[in-house]
Amino acid sequence: MRAPFLLPLAALSTLGAAQVLPAEFGIGYASSARFARDSGGYGRLTGPELTIQQKLLNVPLLGEASIGVSAFLGGVLQNGGDTDGNVFRVFARGKSPGAGPNGMYFIGGPYMAFGSGRGGSFGEVNGVGLDIGVGIPLALNLGLPSMPSTSVEIINHQGSRAELRGWSVGIMIRM
Repeated sequence: MRAPFLLPLAALSTLGAAQVLPAEFGIGYASSARFARDSGGYGRLTGPELTIQQKLLNVPLLGEASIGVSAFLGGVLQNGGDTDGNVFRVFARGKSPGAGPNGMYFIGGPYMAFGSGRGGSFGEVNGVGLDIGVGIPLALNLGLPSMPSTSVEIINHQGSRAELRGWSVGIMIRM
């Protein structure tokens, strides 16, 4: 199960070490809230989520602001039927300065999402919401100047539509 995630992480780390991509990339796992399926019953999207974001501003003592996009590619057999669909988010996030001995930081900001279901899961949905989360830096840097920094981010996605609400856990690689 871990093998599909190792190749993209290795590729991104190599590009980061070469200073080719000046952004932050993430790969993780996400799950939506439980929702009523169009074809009857209930379902929940679960699956991989890919994220890319660009830092816009970094202010000492206040943190940093960034913008980005994410693609949640969900699909799972649940509650007697296939639940399949994708959710794409465009977001603006603020990150607090690191605190505590491990440099934990807090994340928050608005998003706009576009969802599309397949196979009777749900129709097209759009909405806005709020991301609230926490990040924990990982000690994978080894002290080399060209190595990218990594962190684990856990984010709760709040919103008006159940298909767009949920949570995600991912590894973020900062180039």
